[in-house]
Amino acid sequence: MPRLKKIGLVLLISSVCLIGKSDTLEDPRHVINSVTNENEPPHPMLYFSFKDIPALRRKADTTGSHIFKTIENAVTEMKANKASYLPPKDAVKFKASWNEKYGNNLGVLAMYCVLRPEDVEAFELALEYMERLANFSSWEVSASPNDEMPISHTLVGLVTAYDFLYNRLTYEQREKFFRRIRQTTLRNFERFKRAPWGHQHLQNHVLNNCVGILTAGLVVRVHDPRANLWVHLITRHLNISMNLLTLIVDGSLDEGVAYSTYTSRSLTMFAFFAKRHMDIDYYSNKWFKQYFWFLYQTVLPGFMETVGIADSNPHWFYGPESQLVFIDAFVLRNGYGNWLASQIRENRRKADGFVNLPFGQRWTTYHTEFIWYDASIPEKAPNRANETDLYLFCDWGVVTYGAHAALGSTFLSFKSGYLHGRAINYALNYHMFDNIINDWSSLNPGHEHPDQNSFTFWPRGQPFISEGYYGTKFSFKNNVLMFAPSPQAKCFPPYQGQIAECYKWLDWFNPEASMMHGEVVAAYHENEYVFISGEAVGAYPNRLKLKRVYRAVLLVTPDVLLVVDHVETQPSSNLDMMAAFFQMSSGILTIWLDEHPEAILTQHGSESRVKWRSNHDDKTMASSHPVRDQGSPSGTRDSQYLNISVPLVKPITRVAYVFAGPGPSVDPPEFIVNSSSGYIVTLKVDGKSYNLAVSTEHENLTSRLNYLGHTGFATLTSEGSTAHTYFGFDQFKFPTSVHSEQPLQSIDVEQLQRSVDNHNTLTILLVMTVVACCLAGFRFWYNHNKSVSHLLALPLVVTIIILSFLLVMLHSVSFLPQVFMTPPTGFHYEWHSMPSVFISSLQWGGSEVIGELFAKSNDFVYARVPDDLNIPNMFSKQFTNFCIWNNRSDQSELANKWLYDRFTNPNLIVEEKKFDPKSRDNYKIGNSYSHRHVAMAGTTGDWNLKLPWVQSVVGDGARLIYIVRDPRSWVAHVLAHKLYDTVTESIKESLRSSPCLFKKGYAWQFETVRNLVEKMISNESVEPVIFLSNLWYADTISTLHSLKEVKNYLIVKIEDVVIQPEEMAKMIFAFVGTPLHTSSLHQLLQLTRSNFLPQTQTDELRDDNLYNWENELSKTDIRLIEDITNPVLLMLEYERLTYSETLDSIV
Repeated sequence: MPRLKKIGLVLLISSVCLIGKSDTLEDPRHVINSVTNENEPPHPMLYFSFKDIPALRRKADTTGSHIFKTIENAVTEMKANKASYLPPKDAVKFKASWNEKYGNNLGVLAMYCVLRPEDVEAFELALEYMERLANFSSWEVSASPNDEMPISHTLVGLVTAYDFLYNRLTYEQREKFFRRIRQTTLRNFERFKRAPWGHQHLQNHVLNNCVGILTAGLVVRVHDPRANLWVHLITRHLNISMNLLTLIVDGSLDEGVAYSTYTSRSLTMFAFFAKRHMDIDYYSNKWFKQYFWFLYQTVLPGFMETVGIADSNPHWFYGPESQLVFIDAFVLRNGYGNWLASQIRENRRKADGFVNLPFGQRWTTYHTEFIWYDASIPEKAPNRANETDLYLFCDWGVVTYGAHAALGSTFLSFKSGYLHGRAINYALNYHMFDNIINDWSSLNPGHEHPDQNSFTFWPRGQPFISEGYYGTKFSFKNNVLMFAPSPQAKCFPPYQGQIAECYKWLDWFNPEASMMHGEVVAAYHENEYVFISGEAVGAYPNRLKLKRVYRAVLLVTPDVLLVVDHVETQPSSNLDMMAAFFQMSSGILTIWLDEHPEAILTQHGSESRVKWRSNHDDKTMASSHPVRDQGSPSGTRDSQYLNISVPLVKPITRVAYVFAGPGPSVDPPEFIVNSSSGYIVTLKVDGKSYNLAVSTEHENLTSRLNYLGHTGFATLTSEGSTAHTYFGFDQFKFPTSVHSEQPLQSIDVEQLQRSVDNHNTLTILLVMTVVACCLAGFRFWYNHNKSVSHLLALPLVVTIIILSFLLVMLHSVSFLPQVFMTPPTGFHYEWHSMPSVFISSLQWGGSEVIGELFAKSNDFVYARVPDDLNIPNMFSKQFTNFCIWNNRSDQSELANKWLYDRFTNPNLIVEEKKFDPKSRDNYKIGNSYSHRHVAMAGTTGDWNLKLPWVQSVVGDGARLIYIVRDPRSWVAHVLAHKLYDTVTESIKESLRSSPCLFKKGYAWQFETVRNLVEKMISNESVEPVIFLSNLWYADTISTLHSLKEVKNYLIVKIEDVVIQPEEMAKMIFAFVGTPLHTSSLHQLLQLTRSNFLPQTQTDELRDDNLYNWENELSKTDIRLIEDITNPVLLMLEYERLTYSETLDSIV
């Protein structure tokens, strides 16, 4: 694919050339100048210069005093317990255990000495600290001599202290510390060229070790220019990680929240150093912006702990206050980061003694937090910060509910995703960037867990079902299923868990691991209920011959969670047992096995209960087991798990579990309906019955409709309520943006057309009135004596002209369309007509962008027309053909049959669609896709006027989506990409071959365009901007006119999709009447945020360059476009940038 090769080449070039100097403007208040005066000492220089120190000391006493207080408390503890914090004098003892804590704690001590130089005891402690580190010949840990991680931590600490305290060191001390820094850095740099982390990306070891070399290199090169090579090569390597981060559109990192703070600590340091010392701007990297939401939506109620996915502790490893203030100061600048940092900082203080952060990590980022904190940005909570909401990380494959809520609120999480996240997994497995990441050795997802379809549950703030945290990668520790018998099982035969389990690190080199994945199928918060489901069959070895491993989770009340496992085996499978495991990090677990088995977890005098039932009523087995994990960096961790084992009955086995926190009374769940397509499970909570119906053929749109009566995934009914709660079918809900106060808008086409028609007609009449008034004034002047004319005639004429002009302007404003929050006029959803989608726009107008939503949906087979299909000859491939196709009776039966066959038989499209071995959207030849529906996107503009015909052929199930693009953006694109000649030649050909010219079906709105083309043919000069503006206007207004004949339509401005992709995607699928799949949302976010996907023709349709046309077009050209397209421009609510020529002439 040329497009893929282009993107890969861009990434490679940017990595090799360091992308040059950025032109991005930065607020000068937050960029500390790296250029020091010749009279100033060479240090400090890493984060600030010598002249900045007085301002920093004032900050410690004023705006940054709350952060300085934490620094002061840390140093006070160090001074009181010197033996615990100073490195041991004996090198053997120093190397005997993991020793990163010494380097981690030195930075905050040095910062304190800068801010409080009068504290002699602290300075002497810092000197002793540095002396002991410099006395060691090497810093590696004896048990891990080839692991550079502890060395890098120590190096960063010593370099930071050397830079901060340079001016207080003696000459001998400077030389001694400098030699140790240079020698260690050279050693690590040589390792960088050979070690795995030297050619890997995005992993915490990579970032930590490389930033260690970079930090030292920046300091060393002040005295030894040879260190410039270290800085150059490390920056080039880290630049690849920064570029890859742009592909991760949800701000996540595959190693989870805790380890992400390990990596993000280094990322923020690198971004700051790159800007300060090399004038390379990474602050505009979109990952930083999304990383705030990653931290915000994963913090547990009370702001003291975080979700424990992957190798983790209940807390953040580093920060995250430092990372948050960095994001606010240099990226967001909206107060969100400062607010969240404050919440975490304050609640940690309140919980002192309860929150036990790791000894060697809790102070590491205090100095950067202080330096980067910008008090000029007032704290501001995001919208709905105090409300519980549902959040989906579409790349990471994680859903959270109840994050950032008040202490005592309920928290729920669910995970089912791809190894290393969706974007990086796709990029590697589909060879999209072979010159950057060519195999799995370029990555290191070893801290991930076998945890697809795992969940956690904290009812009203009390831990019930928890994660496995840091430790050996066992499936049973992650609340997922295992199956038996499996002769190849490695950990606990005969039970087999998920792929790559059993080792200290996830075995990602396992041949099956690269394609292992789960998928979040549904995630909905409707009324007071939360429904989440996931499919994890892709996470288990193929040899088990599983067909589905589908888990549904329903939060019935804040205290009660219903979980249902649906396991379906292939006919040849030998499995006969399944085992479910649920991790509990605290409390005493008791199991009762009688007629109604249950497990009771006792914590702090209160009881939580687990009850279960299978669909076969076979005898289940339950047991509890203690777990002691010694693999955590925080030491030994004790926990326990509940095991519920159930015989597998082929082909389908289902087990329902209810988890009830203290308080409510619950009965065991029961299956009241079982079928091959789904089930209904009933649950009674405090005497009230709830019935949950779930379609287990979740990938089959037709099956879901037949089983549930709608296209969603589940339906909930409750006793005493006649209303049903539908999960996945929100067709009549046009949502508003979570991050914007402005509602999304839909457009009334008929009113729009009437407005334009009336506007044009009345404008002509009013202009004629102005002319008549002028003539009357002139007549008045001519027929009267000059004395009267001098006094009255001229003022009268001017007054008439001004009043007429104002009348025209008021008239133009009065016909602006109204917007509304309901489906467009004429929208009728009929259950017997399943949706078939056709998307159209002007060429380069955005139809392909919207088409990508359907390319990854399991409900549709998607094709671009004519790019992917062989179309009959009667379909032109021109820009337009001036002909409106109103209904099937006006067209040939061949054309009608071609379209009808493909919309009614998706397999025809699969057979015809051009195959690309690198495409991730390939369909498997030989498989049947008859259960899917069809979505097509017209990629040439001549499909706009065929929309009425498409509906007449397809029927009431047609969902027609017309995409409009700002005419200024569209014209700029055509001119910038040198497509003008292509457009004009296509229009000329259309005129020569149009069968409807001046006949029935002719779109009369093209008359101006036709006249301009005739001028071109006559070799008369026509300005490209004038021609393209008239073309846009004619095509848009004729399409809007034709839509009056269409029953189900939606008009979408492509700019709205780029600015609010998630909200607009929900609106589009609400119109279509099918759920928005996680994969579809991710596809659109990739396209609008990273331009990662190759299918689009329009590079400009991204959030960072959506308005480039303002710089690409001259003011004169912009005014021309706006004047020509003005009626439709205003009706579509595009804002003018210029006044009209008429207004300018009067003003």
